[in-house]
Amino acid sequence: MAHPPKDRKPASGSTLTALTAAAMALPAYQAQAANRDDQAKLSMRFSQYGEHRLEREKVQGNNRDRYDISVIQVSAAIPAFQRLQVKVNSQYEVMSGASPWWVQPSDPSDPNNSEPVQIMSGATIDDARGDLSVDTRYYGDAVEFGVSVGASKEKDYQSVNAGVDMRVDLPGKQTSINFGVGASDDHLEPTDARTTTYASRVDEADKTSVNAVVGLTQIVSPTVIFKTAVSFTQHDGYLTDPYKMVWINQAVEQERRPDQRNMVAWSNQLRIRVVPLAASLHLDYRYFNDDWDIESHTAEIGWYQSLGESWSIAPRLRYYSQSQSFFYSPFYNRRRTDGFHSSDYRLSPYGSINFGLGLTKRYGPNAIVISLDSYDSAGDYALQKVAVENPGLVDFTRLSVGMDFGL
Repeated sequence: MAHPPKDRKPASGSTLTALTAAAMALPAYQAQAANRDDQAKLSMRFSQYGEHRLEREKVQGNNRDRYDISVIQVSAAIPAFQRLQVKVNSQYEVMSGASPWWVQPSDPSDPNNSEPVQIMSGATIDDARGDLSVDTRYYGDAVEFGVSVGASKEKDYQSVNAGVDMRVDLPGKQTSINFGVGASDDHLEPTDARTTTYASRVDEADKTSVNAVVGLTQIVSPTVIFKTAVSFTQHDGYLTDPYKMVWINQAVEQERRPDQRNMVAWSNQLRIRVVPLAASLHLDYRYFNDDWDIESHTAEIGWYQSLGESWSIAPRLRYYSQSQSFFYSPFYNRRRTDGFHSSDYRLSPYGSINFGLGLTKRYGPNAIVISLDSYDSAGDYALQKVAVENPGLVDFTRLSVGMDFGL
């Protein structure tokens, strides 16, 4: 029996992505210069991610279920010598469910007057993925330097990545500059390639990625920190999702995307400590643009509130909006002259709203951490008008429970 299609979930990605995210997360009440923690730490998280069922009118057929993913994460930070710290991160996830396959007109004989409907994979997909990375970091008086390597593997996908980054404090230590570079190499071997059912599916392919980031951190006052960073990423190689199909003039074919993608992102973070309330206000904005004509805006606001000496709560709200890629369409009445076609909802125009809530209870150097996210996406949420919403847009709920230990 042929293996049903699944979403091509990105591999762990460049180490630099994680390094940049960590570098941009410094709250306003911390010191400018990051210092090595002399205490070893162990963190564990268990997360349950569940995508909501698609609405009945948006699906052709009876299968409306989507992915459920269970994730276990373990990380350990270990001080070494006087100025070094080694951090090991591991993740293992198990996924099952169905995936959007292609979109077609509700009435294929009259596509011009039809609404798009989603065709789902017809059987449950089971897969597992493991990820391991090691980050070694040096903390100097005015310099921080990190080297990181990582790898991930699942049934049909392997990825290795590496990155280096540096932070330099300027005289006075009110301003610092950070920069870094990273690269990854991915190898894909789709299941059931070149079978009778999926004769057009590629049997193996490769993708490489390189990225660079430069940023600035400024202490505005004892209670305010501002961070800004610009990053550039280039993907080369096989960027098509081998499990996605497209409807083109009464026929269903393998989707095809360009073999290069150049992306630029500008990220900004403002951290304001509200001393009388023992709280911190987080304001974030990110602008993204690529040469596939996708432009996106992400804005987030979070309030981190201490409740007594051991409790804290953190509600947050994130808004996202993107335009569509130049070759995207829910379905095609005729073939594009450049040969690129995709009905993947991730390349469609849409917006999303994510509400999150975090709760932390500390016991000395230890802590219990709980977080809940509720994500809703729709064409109506986009900044621009969306004439036809992709029926495969995802909504999900994610619950995470974990513990941090000071060793």
